[in-house]
Amino acid sequence: MRTIGAVVCLVLLTQSGGIGSKEVSQNQAPSRALAHEKGARGLVSVQGADGGWGQDGGETSYVRTGERLESNGNDVANTAVATLALLQAGRKYQPNVERALDFILKHVEQSPAAGLAITDRQGTQIQRKLGPYIDTFLTSMLLAQVDGTLSREMNARVRRALEKCVAKIEQNQLKDGSWNIAGGWAPILGTSMASRSLFDASRKGVKVEDKVMRRAEDYTVMALSSTPGPVAGPG
Repeated sequence: MRTIGAVVCLVLLTQSGGIGSKEVSQNQAPSRALAHEKGARGLVSVQGADGGWGQDGGETSYVRTGERLESNGNDVANTAVATLALLQAGRKYQPNVERALDFILKHVEQSPAAGLAITDRQGTQIQRKLGPYIDTFLTSMLLAQVDGTLSREMNARVRRALEKCVAKIEQNQLKDGSWNIAGGWAPILGTSMASRSLFDASRKGVKVEDKVMRRAEDYTVMALSSTPGPVAGPG
């Protein structure tokens, strides 16, 4: 969760009265800017040689000597969420963003058209928390955000991958309108990210079926309006 923690800090600093916001006083702005920059530098310092990040926050290296890691290697979901944070940190981190995008795009491009998965890596911490297909949802959110902002060649790769992710999400929506598939500690959060990624993609001109969006909206309204009962287990 180290990567996720750094990302949450960065996104909150930038989007919730963060850098450049009129809501931030002149006294607050320098400290926020310093914290924002420190968080961004921390992320890029542990970016993997392959362009990705892992659930433990980064690769073993001189930066993390003696660190006891839960896993080895990097995964798509953590890389996507770290990249979303770096997008808020300014153009100076664009090379890091593009390395991360290349890592993610390779996974999407190699994944089969059928099914919801874009990676064969399973059992990561973020998947256990938000569901086994959170990689696909976060990737779709990221690709929708960067679509049209890169070089011609990279934009073409991003659009193809985004359309592939959207098709996967559409084709695997459950009858109740959710994507609460195969467990996860908080799968409803995964469903909200899937829905948001489709909305963002549609705003970039990607064709998204209206019926898919309607079912997702109906599910969300139902989930918010239902009265919670006793919690019987992880579900």
